[in-house]
Amino acid sequence: MGRILAFFYGLLAYVVFLAAFLYAIGFIAGLVVPKTIDTGAVTPVVNALVIDILLLSLFAVQHSVMARTTFKRWWTQFVPAAIERSTYVLLASLALILLFWQWRPIPAIIWQTTNPVLVMALVGLSFVGWFIVLLSTFLINHFELFGLRQVINHLAARTAGAPRFKTPFLYKIVRHPIYLGFIVAFWATPAMTAGHLLFAVVTTAYILVGIAEISSGWQLTENRAMLSCNEGSFQADWLGGCRSISVAGGARGRLRHQINVLRRTAPKRPSFSVFDRLVFAGLYQLFPNICDALTMRRRAELWTERVVRPSLFFGLAIPAVSD
Repeated sequence: MGRILAFFYGLLAYVVFLAAFLYAIGFIAGLVVPKTIDTGAVTPVVNALVIDILLLSLFAVQHSVMARTTFKRWWTQFVPAAIERSTYVLLASLALILLFWQWRPIPAIIWQTTNPVLVMALVGLSFVGWFIVLLSTFLINHFELFGLRQVINHLAARTAGAPRFKTPFLYKIVRHPIYLGFIVAFWATPAMTAGHLLFAVVTTAYILVGIAEISSGWQLTENRAMLSCNEGSFQADWLGGCRSISVAGGARGRLRHQINVLRRTAPKRPSFSVFDRLVFAGLYQLFPNICDALTMRRRAELWTERVVRPSLFFGLAIPAVSD
């Protein structure tokens, strides 16, 4: 019975999220929905600023605090782990719905265009931003991100597999495509009012702060993992187990690769001028074995190699000297 209730709870949370997400598109774009970011009862500017900032802050606090590991560890003492994500999604969606309901418009025009082509282009760009957001969630795991997969696994008594590091499609180009989509959707508008500008500025600042915290979290994770690998290597060396050292080294290398991909700061390839390439090509024609000479070889290979290989030098076949 508890599994079934958890499943329907997760399903309800997902439906509420989907409704809030679709309403957000119309709310920002000013289309279809009954109340948009620029419609509603106009109040004094100071009152509108206070109310709107409080609504945005409520969403930011809920969205940030409940996502922290320490809070999750405390929260799951009272809420089953299977519905923890669904509860997070439900409360975030309710915070958004409250924002849509109580938002106070500030109708002062910051910029506006009446050119039909430009209007269509900006509206289309805003929809492209929303599409990037939705697509990016499916590129990783849409249903896990919004808690539905967890309750399905709980219903079927399945254990979720370990998460795998991957950078599909847009994640190969942009580090945070979901955040990029939101920024495009919030700023691409043919008519920017003061209220819309307030929303765009505050949400963009929140996104940038989130990116900075994620980057610092990656750095902390890398440092901890490096320390763990070093400790594992020391213990393996002390016990005489060389295999653990190689495993730790491999784990360290894979971690460095993942961090480089996420940071988009992978080491650059050395650049060669046209002259350098011509010189190297000429040397290769004269000395075909130059690549072997420049390659680092293991001492074991040098001692075990006994095969005499001919090398071409000015048209003469000269056997390579074996150690």
